[in-house]
Amino acid sequence: MTTTPLRPDLAHRAVLGRWLHVQVEAISRPWITSVLSRRVYRPEQTDSCLTEAGLRALYDSLANALESGRYAALDDTISAVTRDGYLSGYPLNDLLLILSSLKSEVWQAVAVAFSPQEALGFLRSIDSVFQMGMSYQARVFADLVQYDLSSELDRTRNQLIKLDQTKSRF
Repeated sequence: MTTTPLRPDLAHRAVLGRWLHVQVEAISRPWITSVLSRRVYRPEQTDSCLTEAGLRALYDSLANALESGRYAALDDTISAVTRDGYLSGYPLNDLLLILSSLKSEVWQAVAVAFSPQEALGFLRSIDSVFQMGMSYQARVFADLVQYDLSSELDRTRNQLIKLDQTKSRF
């Protein structure tokens, strides 16, 4: 049995993470513009909580995570973007499109910049990162919805208690 210091997919991720740092403007700019141009679902809210800085932080945390192999900061950034999108009225499907469109931008850039064999290795190694990111994003969204529903139920319960007390006094 032989051991290697670094699995090939992890080595690919580290190389890709460094490359993403170099290509930050070429990849992140069209992606951020695309995300921010999407409509907001709450007509009463004129500004989206999704910001260029938040999306850029997501891109940077992806590059850092791939380079270092540490994904906690990526999870935190996904949580922040999901929360901001949720507060702006984005449904889950549209929030998942944020990561999906980032994946597409990265894949297109990798396919153009590298030989087919290298590109395939990079793409295989990061597919699971995006899949886990989207699963995590769905969990965060579900937690936000559950919290809002719980808060609404508590408010309704308190209103019913007050109504019942008022009715008893009458």
